[in-house]
Amino acid sequence: MKHLKHLTLVALALIFNVCVYAQKVKLEDGDLSPLKSEKTIAFAFTYDSMMIGSSGHGHPPGPPHPGHSRGQQTEAEYVAKHTEDYNKKTPGKGDEWAKAWKDDRETLYEPGFIKEFEKYGALQPDPKSKYTLMFKTTNTEPGFNIGFMRHNAEISGVAWIVETANKSHIIAKISVTNSPGGSFFENDYATDERISSAYSEAGRGLGYYIKGKL
Repeated sequence: MKHLKHLTLVALALIFNVCVYAQKVKLEDGDLSPLKSEKTIAFAFTYDSMMIGSSGHGHPPGPPHPGHSRGQQTEAEYVAKHTEDYNKKTPGKGDEWAKAWKDDRETLYEPGFIKEFEKYGALQPDPKSKYTLMFKTTNTEPGFNIGFMRHNAEISGVAWIVETANKSHIIAKISVTNSPGGSFFENDYATDERISSAYSEAGRGLGYYIKGKL
């Protein structure tokens, strides 16, 4: 019994490590040394020109179902299509979905990102900080879970470290590629749950990366 428990814990640890290292965090430009004397940092998020979907992997058979994206498209195209699909099945449901699609950013994704950044990083969140981390999501793959087949959500983005009082003054640019989101136990049927964990993973990765540079 103890042996089985040990193997289970090892398996979970391996799954965790795979998720952590699936994303790539890279300093693209600038210098993080100005943050060495700082204790806090502010956060801002933007989704301008965000693309939805991925190409070439992880798609379920048959036509796409609501909540899932096949290939890449603009966010406006994605939202319009899925709003229409949901409204055809249940009048008003699509409009509710479209509202939740936007609202989940402030209620789920951004708080999860900041929480994990704080937990694994060296800087505490404070809107009055000298520097702000501006995170722009460039691509979201919502993923899917149809029971017998699933694929993690993923997000990619760019983080700019800027002066809060003069946001045109950029001190560093960091890319985050393929931050994965999904449940270890494969019960992540809700799209917002998968995407939320991808943002948590991105915050964790960025916090850990910046901490290592300070």
